[in-house]
Amino acid sequence: ACIDDGGRQVRYGLANTSAKINAHFKSSDLIGITPVEHAGRIFGVFTAVEVKEPGWKGPRSDRENAQNNFLKTVRAMGGIGMFAQSKGDVFR
Repeated sequence: ACIDDGGRQVRYGLANTSAKINAHFKSSDLIGITPVEHAGRIFGVFTAVEVKEPGWKGPRSDRENAQNNFLKTVRAMGGIGMFAQSKGDVFR
């Protein structure tokens, strides 16, 4: 978030409508649509990837737990949501 020239706070990113929400639900670094073929048709599936450094061991901080909450919601609604430490984690 930042303050614009008129003194208003401007929030950026998906699901970042307030500091309270953002503390528990934080969108991923990479957002996109993955083409998936099913029954001879191509569908676009919402995709969220949170990028972490190699060796990262899983959500431990409040921020990482908020990121995980976003990814769990994406998966629960049929999307692709993951933490990734390399291209290999994403492109299998």
